[in-house]
Amino acid sequence: MKLPVALLLISLTLCCYSVTADTCPVLINILNKYLFGSLPEYMESIAPFVTGDVMKTAAYEFKGCVLTFSREHTEAIGELMKNILEKC
Repeated sequence: MKLPVALLLISLTLCCYSVTADTCPVLINILNKYLFGSLPEYMESIAPFVTGDVMKTAAYEFKGCVLTFSREHTEAIGELMKNILEKC
């Protein structure tokens, strides 16, 4: 679970680095689908960027990590994202 959270924070940092989170709405959409969407919604959001079967399998497994989060932890991550985006 540490790896997905670390990757999330790194992605948000890179997105917010150049002034605002509005610079990359596609990334924000994918992160929202990753954290709060269903598996099919997430896979659909990343489909334009998947270049092979290994990448597709990795993305599927990556989403599987989030599906194990409790409701409380999912809500806490949502609050974290909100707080980060307010600072961007």
